[in-house]
Amino acid sequence: MRYEDAAEHRTSIAGWVCKKCERYYGDNEHAARYCCCESRPCTTEGCENRRQKSWISCASCRHKHLVARFEALESKPYDGSPVVEYNGDRFMWDEDELYEYLDEDYGDLMLVFAEGRQPTWDCLGEYLSDDLPEDGLDTSEIDEQISQWLKENAPKMYWPSKVRVDLSKVEEVRNRQFGGEVQT
Repeated sequence: MRYEDAAEHRTSIAGWVCKKCERYYGDNEHAARYCCCESRPCTTEGCENRRQKSWISCASCRHKHLVARFEALESKPYDGSPVVEYNGDRFMWDEDELYEYLDEDYGDLMLVFAEGRQPTWDCLGEYLSDDLPEDGLDTSEIDEQISQWLKENAPKMYWPSKVRVDLSKVEEVRNRQFGGEVQT
C-alpha cells in the first residue's frame, strides 16, 4: 500500500486511522500513513521514484550516492595485492581471482584495496566488567600475554581500505593474455 493511500481521516471519531489495520492515531496524520505503508516518495530533490518504507531515498538515488562516494576515493593502479568489492564482502586474493571476477560481473565494477590488520586486544577487565567486583581487577599482566599471543599466532584479517583500484593496466594485460575486449 502506498504512503499516500495508507490512511484516511474519519469524522465519526475525529482523527487519523490506518486504512489497513485500523489503528487510531488521533491528530497524527504522518503516523497513520506510515503505519502499514510499503513505500513512500523519494526524499532526493527532483526524484519521482518510490522508496521502501524504511529507506531515506530510492534504490537508484542510493546507487548514485554510492558511486559518487566511490569516485571521490583516492585511486592507485592495481599492484597484485588483495582487493575487495566496494560496499561488499567479496575478496580477490590474486590476479586469477580478479580475472574470474571480471569475467563474471563487470557491470558496476567498484573495487578497493584490502588492508591487512592484526587483531587487537584491549582489556580483559572490560570483557569481564559485569562479573568482577566494583573496584575491578588489575588485568594488565594477562592483557599483555593475550596481546603477545595474538601478535604471534593470530592470522592477519583484511578490511576494505579507502583507496580504489585503477584497473586500466589489468585490463590491458588481460586483453593481451586472453585476446579480447573488456566491455564497460
